[in-house]
Amino acid sequence: MSTMPEFPPPPLINIIFHVSVFLVSLIAFLIGIGLWYNRNINHLGVSHYWRIFITGVFFYALAEFADIFTPGLTASLGVHNLITEMTLLVGLSLIFVSLYRFLKDYVGQK
Repeated sequence: MSTMPEFPPPPLINIIFHVSVFLVSLIAFLIGIGLWYNRNINHLGVSHYWRIFITGVFFYALAEFADIFTPGLTASLGVHNLITEMTLLVGLSLIFVSLYRFLKDYVGQK
């Protein structure tokens, strides 16, 4: 019967780093949802970009939360499991797509 290998506890700096990035992204997500929900963003005409951006920030926060509990965290800051990396990539791609579309339309208007 094979058992799961025991991983040593992750270094404290890794935990501090991932918790702080998670908290920043979670706060950004909550502020973004609050701005969108209270219609402070809609009058600017960027609501469709904002929804994509906020969804990306949500996926990024979710990936950072999962990274806190990933056993591979002991290896390095960049080695995690496939699901967390794919969630991180989806979040970052949504963020960059929304920024690209916003800048393309904004620069196109001028």
